[in-house]
Amino acid sequence: MYDAVADAVAIADSGRHTKKALLIISDGNDTNSSITVGALQRLILESEVLVYALGVDGTSAPTRRGPTIRLPIPLPIPLPFPIPNRGQPRPPIIDWGTQARTTSERVNAAALRDITDDTGGRTEIVRGFGDLDEATSRIVDEVSGQYYLWHVSPVKKNGHWHAIGAEVTNPQLAVRARRGYVAS
Repeated sequence: MYDAVADAVAIADSGRHTKKALLIISDGNDTNSSITVGALQRLILESEVLVYALGVDGTSAPTRRGPTIRLPIPLPIPLPFPIPNRGQPRPPIIDWGTQARTTSERVNAAALRDITDDTGGRTEIVRGFGDLDEATSRIVDEVSGQYYLWHVSPVKKNGHWHAIGAEVTNPQLAVRARRGYVAS
């Protein structure tokens, strides 16, 4: 997972728009990346990319999936080719079943939060793949409603992390912002 995120951050950061965001959909479990989480965090913090994550909990109940289309003719097609109903093809059979993710791994929310929280993004955990539409809509609404503030720092480019903060006076409003930046 970390290698894929590192590649995606580099692509997003090279984009032409000022606001750049990346959405990770994963269980948060990294199995075989060559980049460490610390190096990935540094790479993300040196970029201008907001990172969001949707952690999909694989141990939840079955979720609805789209239709499965089964052809009435077995594959491979037997020879001679069967001709049902005197030349009229039979319609495919559509099965609207459910599908459970069969894994014992739970979502690793801490690993996803390690990647997202300092960027101004966030991690949200969903129960299954059927909940992705609503969750992605919430993130799209959030990103499209954000303001982009710019600050020119008096700090020289030293490659160090510098903490920043943003506050609002209205207690009904919440601020989500980068927690700092790397002066590079």
